[in-house]
Amino acid sequence: MKRQTAYFQTVHRVNLCDNDNYDNSVVHDYDVELMLRHIKSTAPGIDELPAWLFRLCSFEIAAVIAGILDLSVSTGNVRDNWLCAMVTAVPKIKNLQQFADFRPISVTTIISRVAERLVVSRWLRPAIPCENLSDRLLSSPLVVPPMH
Repeated sequence: MKRQTAYFQTVHRVNLCDNDNYDNSVVHDYDVELMLRHIKSTAPGIDELPAWLFRLCSFEIAAVIAGILDLSVSTGNVRDNWLCAMVTAVPKIKNLQQFADFRPISVTTIISRVAERLVVSRWLRPAIPCENLSDRLLSSPLVVPPMH
């Protein structure tokens, strides 16, 4: 809890609800709310904030999270805790004999995953011509189909 308080104290200096900055934002609360509302049940990251919190409170917290993400994208700064992941070794087979018998599963914070999805769908995917994308990449949940 101490870490979360310190994080939000660094963000509070920017008025996230200032209407003058609305036109300059690259991340909008309606986009974030839609992403939050459709979060599936998933493991929480190091912040231990559960997926149901984001899903059920998507409308109430979207503007704040959009402001945080907008600040991050606009300044090019990524929070340290967004770069951290909990890595768990999951066995691939029953008779474990070597390290190769484990599959690493990494879990980042849900806000980090929302930020990643936003960057991929808003900037990366549109920058790549369709003919350069494989069918597998086009079917990825992180990739939004091209708009025609």
